[in-house]
Amino acid sequence: MDAKFVKVALLAGSASELFCCTSLPPSPLLKLVERYTDLHRDLVGTYEGELFRRPQPEVLHRMRGSFRDFLAREGLAELEPLFVLGMKAFGYE
Repeated sequence: MDAKFVKVALLAGSASELFCCTSLPPSPLLKLVERYTDLHRDLVGTYEGELFRRPQPEVLHRMRGSFRDFLAREGLAELEPLFVLGMKAFGYE
């Protein structure tokens, strides 16, 4: 799984929609990805292109700190390896 998966999940609207044809229960990782995509949509809404509009002050406060801090506060720290893998796939260290 890489950054393309997360981007496709964001575009699909829900990670579970990507696997609508399977009868297997969603994995814990998939549930976390879906929670992240729902949270992302709640915080910044939907948007065209790569960048979203500047969030409201209360959203910026919720997003404060490092991305690692944000994931930990939101109970999504287990997704960090997925994001690291996605960044490394594009050549970032």
